[in-house]
Amino acid sequence: MSLKTRVVLALAIVILVIQAIYVLLEDRRFAQRLHADMQATADNLAQLYAGAVANSVWEYDREAATAQIQAMRVIKGFAAATIREPNGNTFAAIGVVSETLTEDMAGSQPTVAGRADIKVDARDIAEITVTLSLAPLEDERAAYLRTLIVTNGAIAAALLGLTLLALHLVTRPLDRMTSLMQQFSGGDLSAEVPFTDRDDEIGRMARALEVFRDNAVERKNAEESLQRRSAELATLN
Repeated sequence: MSLKTRVVLALAIVILVIQAIYVLLEDRRFAQRLHADMQATADNLAQLYAGAVANSVWEYDREAATAQIQAMRVIKGFAAATIREPNGNTFAAIGVVSETLTEDMAGSQPTVAGRADIKVDARDIAEITVTLSLAPLEDERAAYLRTLIVTNGAIAAALLGLTLLALHLVTRPLDRMTSLMQQFSGGDLSAEVPFTDRDDEIGRMARALEVFRDNAVERKNAEESLQRRSAELATLN
């Protein structure tokens, strides 16, 4: 492969690896943020409903407490809500109502749980647990991941395009001077060397090539002069 091809491949691999690492890290960060947001929601719901059902629990009104926590069903990702007495007995529950089912649900899909003490006159009378499922957030995470892939793919393509353009701008003068070197080595010293007015590496290389051509021309002229002198001497002899 040519040097240009090797450079393009190396840069493409580096860019793709960097983009892949960024996508993976950003996806993990987004998932952690979703998890943290859902955990905060569960904690806030537990705190909010701990105060809302306190009177119903204090009056031992199971139906009223159950009706109050039913309002949480409209919340995105809601899985279960359970009110337990200090002795561990279930006072009221909606969604997954048993410990066995809760464990099964936690094993099959990711969940977060918020807990709060239900107090009356600063005395703990029960505990409420609100469980939210993270499964509905998977669609949001998948959409974000698709956006990341498309965006970073476009960035990678743009970077590769700019790299190709930069390489073309660099290699075009090099290709021109390589062609001139081959032409000069073949004995044709008539061509002019371009890019000698540039102040960069290309310009220095072009001026060096021009010096090489001028020296070759002088040597050629000296050789031709020597040959003519030799022919004249042979004729005189």
